[in-house]
Amino acid sequence: MLSSRNAGILFKILPPLAAFACVHYSAWLTNWSGRHETTLLILLFALVGSLLHPQLRHSVITTLCYGVGFLAARDIIYTLGMPVELRAGTYHYLRIIALGMISALSMLAALAETLRPGTVWARRCYFAGASLYFLGAGFNTYIAYRSWQAIIMLVTGVAALAGVIFARNIVEMEREEDVESPADSAIHQEELQKLHQRVLQQKEWHDPDLDPQ
Repeated sequence: MLSSRNAGILFKILPPLAAFACVHYSAWLTNWSGRHETTLLILLFALVGSLLHPQLRHSVITTLCYGVGFLAARDIIYTLGMPVELRAGTYHYLRIIALGMISALSMLAALAETLRPGTVWARRCYFAGASLYFLGAGFNTYIAYRSWQAIIMLVTGVAALAGVIFARNIVEMEREEDVESPADSAIHQEELQKLHQRVLQQKEWHDPDLDPQ
């Protein structure tokens, strides 16, 4: 069994490693997902379900922050998927600046979520980075290929932009869930303890001769 200290260290190390691995093997993962659509849907449902658990939710959000940061940093030098006319000129330099900002925002959010999870400004940094990344990537992909993947990226970017606006509400709801769960468990435990005491008192044997008259 892992101690609480070792488990805490593990939860801090795994997100950047998992994010880096996913970015590094992104081409293989893309090909694999194209051949295993059903398994991919199951994994996506498991990912969404993990957001209901406080500790897993924190790890997933941190991993996503690192992932967007690594993706943006990779795309600064990786331009093979872009149309030739967009690989030079003013647009090229604007793209590099935007990707640098996205990577910085996402990495800052990842570090903040690791050191002090659940802060509003960190969540806004993450949503802002994700919004810029997916809107930009969706725009480039749509110009080049007119594919449905580009539309999904654009929708994801708009959803992330909404996350920037409602970041405070999202964090407050998460805090309420984190507070309610331990409280409910404590109340339930207290009720069980009281019931156990009542049962013991009812079963306790009393000597009639020793009872006060």
